[in-house]
Amino acid sequence: MAILPLTLLSLNPLIALVSNIIFRMANSSVWNDIDDDDDFIDDNFSFRQFRVALHLWLSDCWKIVVSHPRIPIIALVCLAALLAINIVTISAFANQYTNDKISKAEDLHLWLSDCWKIVVSHPRIPIIALVCLAALVTVSIVTISAMANQYTNDKISKAEDFALDTGNWFRQQLTQATFPLFALSESVKEMSIFWNLPSLIGPGGETGSAPYVNATIINHRNVSDICDNATMLAEFNRIAKIIKDDANLGGALVTLSIMPEVVGCALYPLNNTEDFAPPLYLDNSGAVGHDLLKDPGRRALAVATLGSSKVVVAGPLQLTQCPDCPPVVKTAFIARLSVNMPPELGYNITVDGSSYSSWGLVSAIISWERILGRSDIFQRFESRGMQFELSKTDRNFNTTTNQYDEKVSRNVVPMKFLPPLSFINLLFFSFCPCVLSIDFLLAKSARANSIGANNFYNLSLPTTNNNWTIAVAYDDGAEAPWLGWAMALSIILSIILSIVLLVLLIKKQKYKNLVREMIPSKAIKKLQRNQVVVDKYEMVTVFQSDIIGFTSMSAEMTPIRVMRMLNSYFEGLDKLANKHNVYKIKTIGDAYICVAGCPVVCSGRDGAERIALFALDMMEYTRNFRTEEGTEIRIRAGIHSGRIVAGVVGHLRPQYTIFGNTVSIAASMEASSEAMKTQCSNATWRLLRDNPKYLFSFLEGRRESEKEKIHETWFLGRAAAKRCLSEALSTSRFRIINAKALKEEG
Repeated sequence: MAILPLTLLSLNPLIALVSNIIFRMANSSVWNDIDDDDDFIDDNFSFRQFRVALHLWLSDCWKIVVSHPRIPIIALVCLAALLAINIVTISAFANQYTNDKISKAEDLHLWLSDCWKIVVSHPRIPIIALVCLAALVTVSIVTISAMANQYTNDKISKAEDFALDTGNWFRQQLTQATFPLFALSESVKEMSIFWNLPSLIGPGGETGSAPYVNATIINHRNVSDICDNATMLAEFNRIAKIIKDDANLGGALVTLSIMPEVVGCALYPLNNTEDFAPPLYLDNSGAVGHDLLKDPGRRALAVATLGSSKVVVAGPLQLTQCPDCPPVVKTAFIARLSVNMPPELGYNITVDGSSYSSWGLVSAIISWERILGRSDIFQRFESRGMQFELSKTDRNFNTTTNQYDEKVSRNVVPMKFLPPLSFINLLFFSFCPCVLSIDFLLAKSARANSIGANNFYNLSLPTTNNNWTIAVAYDDGAEAPWLGWAMALSIILSIILSIVLLVLLIKKQKYKNLVREMIPSKAIKKLQRNQVVVDKYEMVTVFQSDIIGFTSMSAEMTPIRVMRMLNSYFEGLDKLANKHNVYKIKTIGDAYICVAGCPVVCSGRDGAERIALFALDMMEYTRNFRTEEGTEIRIRAGIHSGRIVAGVVGHLRPQYTIFGNTVSIAASMEASSEAMKTQCSNATWRLLRDNPKYLFSFLEGRRESEKEKIHETWFLGRAAAKRCLSEALSTSRFRIINAKALKEEG
């Protein structure tokens, strides 16, 4: 892909070259001819004139090219040269790029192979990494879960606090709405015009009392001659208007009424038009004459009100004026207060054998919609990204069982309770001047239905007979939105950290292995404790070899080639050393020194056996070894067994080495040895001669006398396992005996 753009770039200098040659060889210029012709070119140079000029120029160029063929030949040669240079250069870059990638891939493969070997040989490394991974994942999950729980708890706590404030606000509003009942009760007690109303109405069904409307409907009584008194009504309306206006509830207080002998008598306003836009109004006339003590559905609650000195509130209730009337107050609270009088005044209401020193009741109807409008609850929750549902559990009196039955508005998960409204007792089915219909859901935000019920948290307002519940939920939920990706990120980071730890442990193990290859583990521990490393060994076999003619060979090779050759050769010797479990001491130039019996102690026979087998394999390896140029190498080697001292000298670049006469004798054995032979001292020869596992063959070497001592050396020949040799001898004897038997038979 890169050749095409470079080829196009190569045409630019080619075109410039051809143009330059053409212009140089042109004796006359068409442009000069055109410039001299005033009629041809003027101030209004047109496109047609340009085309004519271009055509003349191209014609002139073609004539020159045809008449001078060397011009296109030069251009083509230049093009070919540029293309050749570009292709060669790009190909070289591509090859270098490919080689680099292959080299990186090979390096990566080698690195992974080394890592795998270390992991397999040291299983504690992956175990540590896995334990670290498990610990990191556990810690991160526990930490993030704790943070997420804290986040959720904080959001829930804020929702609880906000819902608590909202509930307290409604409590305060209801409390404020019940204050007018105390003023109305005091007015009844103070004004004589109301004192005789209970005696005029009297207990239901008794002689002299206000009669029932008819014999079948005993919960309504005819009080027209009593409660229609114009003077009493005018005074009541005046007082009730003042109380209603002073309440300053913004139209939430829609009706005030008095109920002498617990019978509806006077209501203000009787037809409420001042709190509603025409033609709507609240018709309260149906409540006049309503006897709560004779109404089975109202009796128990009326009695409970008579026996209390506090305001009793029922609701919210859904109200309608009549079956055919539109509801002007959809939901409302009905609050009642008993007008308790001193016993000596003679006021007495007897119910089921119990007497109450009470004049009767005063009542108020409070519009729930108006209170909701004053609360601004919808905007407040919406501004905080929350949805709500305001519901209740009512306790209704069952006249059949004479017990309270609960009706639950919603089934949501309860969370915790708010402080009870100790001064407000919510009682359902108290006095209502209208037809009742129950709606348990008091209010809810616009998008509450879009949130699952399990996402709501309930905060309850428990009271004696009525529970208010504010269920709140966040639009985005209370759970931490970052929980999922935080968990994933923590797991990924844990994996990365564990991999980094694994790589570090592998590298550390590589360094340990490298150090152990240079210095024994026992010596490393002493060096780490700043101790002097000196160890004595009673019987060690030392091997030393040398390349014959190495000086002249290296003189004919570059230093890099010499290093490559020695590295390749010594790598093979290192493998043989590992095979026979001998310890490599060092290499000095072309010399290779190793021992057996040090630093790991073994018997003298085992050490001599290992070195001998190593020496035999080394000779075989050397015979087959070739340099990069195909050159053979020849070596000589020497072995001696005896005492040595091994240790580390100094602390800067420490190296494990051996000292003693045994080392010197081994070097002498190598120096006096012959090509491709291993010379053994007499001490080593005796150890190999008595070897229980192998039968070694020897050739006599040198025999020297020194100070009445005769020193003999031996050249190591071959080695055969004694077990294999005995089997071979047994087979040979069988063949001989069998041959003799056949001969006798013949």
